[in-house]
Amino acid sequence: MGVSYYIRKSSDGKTGSINVSVNYYGVDRFTYALPIDKIPLKDWENGWIKTGKGKQWNSTIEGELYTLKTRLNQFYLEFQKEHKTYPTKDDIVKFLESKLDASEYFEKKKEVFDLIPIIESIIQRRIDGYELNDGEMYRTGTLKNHAGLVSRLEAYCKHHKIKMTNISVLEKTFVKNFQQFLLKVEQKKLNSASGRLKCLKAFFSVLVADGILPFNPFEKYNITIPEEAANNIALDEEELKEMEELDLTDNPRLDRIRDQFLLMCWSGVRISDLTSFCDIDKDGLEVVVIVNKKTGNEAVIPLFPQSKKIFEKYNNDVPRISDQKINDGLKELGKMIKGLNRKIQIKYNRGGEIKTEMVPRYTMLTNHCGRRTLITTLVNLGCDYKDIMVVSSHVTLKSFETYIKKNKEGAVKSMLKQYQQRVSNQLPNSTENTL
Repeated sequence: MGVSYYIRKSSDGKTGSINVSVNYYGVDRFTYALPIDKIPLKDWENGWIKTGKGKQWNSTIEGELYTLKTRLNQFYLEFQKEHKTYPTKDDIVKFLESKLDASEYFEKKKEVFDLIPIIESIIQRRIDGYELNDGEMYRTGTLKNHAGLVSRLEAYCKHHKIKMTNISVLEKTFVKNFQQFLLKVEQKKLNSASGRLKCLKAFFSVLVADGILPFNPFEKYNITIPEEAANNIALDEEELKEMEELDLTDNPRLDRIRDQFLLMCWSGVRISDLTSFCDIDKDGLEVVVIVNKKTGNEAVIPLFPQSKKIFEKYNNDVPRISDQKINDGLKELGKMIKGLNRKIQIKYNRGGEIKTEMVPRYTMLTNHCGRRTLITTLVNLGCDYKDIMVVSSHVTLKSFETYIKKNKEGAVKSMLKQYQQRVSNQLPNSTENTL
């Protein structure tokens, strides 16, 4: 266990490069080549370089091997003392890249500073466009989530009268305690708390990449983020038709929101892909292909008559509306549709307790319901799941099926309809063919 050396023979068969094998307890073994000149194979014996008369250069290399071994041994011991756990390969590589001795390295790491202002500066970079997301500006909704995380972190620190420092977040308990604060103190719903934790995990990764943190606590301690099935809806055929037929002549704002939502209902695209779907050249086509921003997968989208009608209405220049404005407007539109005023029971975890509540269906109407609506519509038409997945760009059946789980009600209605048909076909006073 520890550090050992071996020679890797070159193609000339006469020289070789010295390689290091790092194999400490609790660390996955890895190897790498030392950045020094190749040595003659005859100068290597039993895992070590030969020294002696006429081999002054070899003596220099030997000194480097001793120094490296000592540095790594000291680091391994100091890391365990500091973090009460074993280092990973990434931890060791970062230490080696620092060119510091273990004592200097950990002394530098002991500098304590507040992380919240640093996270705020990252967010500001994203707002100002100095940091992009896959080459594009961060969406307003994403930036609002960032700001929401900072707000909750500040509340957590105030509640416990502490600071969120580069040292405190490395403790295994920090993430767990923050989660407990969200669920128990603030009584957040489980998925709301999970959203904050996902955002925090992403920022930790940025801080690691920037050299501010030595590791991401979520990954280091294998911390999972719990979630529950979301309460969501899809529009049925009647509701979809009713929305299409709404007379919104006197309300151009809701008219535009309705049209954009219907485009999502008949294309299945996410809000992040709506611009790509609207901008692509569709002249004379029945099918268009776009690349899904979230997954990078292709979505092959049929141009249904309903989509074509909307594109013609705007002369292929559909105005874009922000996510939040669409979601707010959809609640107003939902109130105008009979089926969406029906109350349903929803179940959720708040503060660690399962709760139920009766809510009108329109309160659950968001832009993502459009994607769910198309998938459910195509399933109801009897289309093959694999064919629908080509349209939705889903890769796994498991993730795809979450979009159609709310179709249970339609299945039960179908059974009732079949029962009523059988009853109506019975002869008077006949007991045959009954259920």
